Amino acid sequence: MSNIKKYEKIGTDIILTPENFTKVLLWLPGVGDVPDSYKDMFSTDSIIPNDIKVIILSPPIKPFTLSDGKSITHWFDMYKAGFRNKADYNFEDVITNSNRIIKIIKNEAKKIKNDFSKIYIGGFSQGACMAFYMGLATCFKLGGVIACSGFLFPQMEINEDNKDVKIFIGHGTDDEVIGYNIAKNSFERILGNNNIIFKTYEHMGHTIDDLEFDEIKKFLS
Repeated sequence: MSNIKKYEKIGTDIILTPENFTKVLLWLPGVGDVPDSYKDMFSTDSIIPNDIKVIILSPPIKPFTLSDGKSITHWFDMYKAGFRNKADYNFEDVITNSNRIIKIIKNEAKKIKNDFSKIYIGGFSQGACMAFYMGLATCFKLGGVIACSGFLFPQMEINEDNKDVKIFIGHGTDDEVIGYNIAKNSFERILGNNNIIFKTYEHMGHTIDDLEFDEIKKFLS
């Protein structure tokens, strides 16, 4: 039986809270995306286990170079598509925007006896890139990271205490935004770690499909 979650909207962020929750998932959308895109999917236990509170964060709305300077949601600016070189995106934006997420993680931890292992972070595309950063480069030992169609920053220093954090990675072979081989190469330095699940989805583009959501639910259970 589905456990319908209480819906709240604070600014542009969405919070979905079940009556009794034991874990928290912070979800980070990608470029041009908004929390409302995920609200219906995360509202019941069909995708997210019913003991998990979900906080869907909106990326900042700022001028984005690849959209001819138009202001859209994004976590970090990009100057060229593809993630082939460090100079193609603004890594300083990643660090700046991580500070907001850090505050939310600390605040949520207080509600669950400061047990950071009960907090998960995930996202799609740029949101997945940010999730990698928050789960591997910060001082928090989170419960897990979910990275859908994302990329691991090569200049990111991994905290040794977090190298065994649970990570689910999903990527489509036909991803036209973050190419499969480019993404896989970026994961090479963590694929030998314990607790890594890397799922390849044949013929899937830059999206998330039902099979991937099934794996995410298993990962969170």
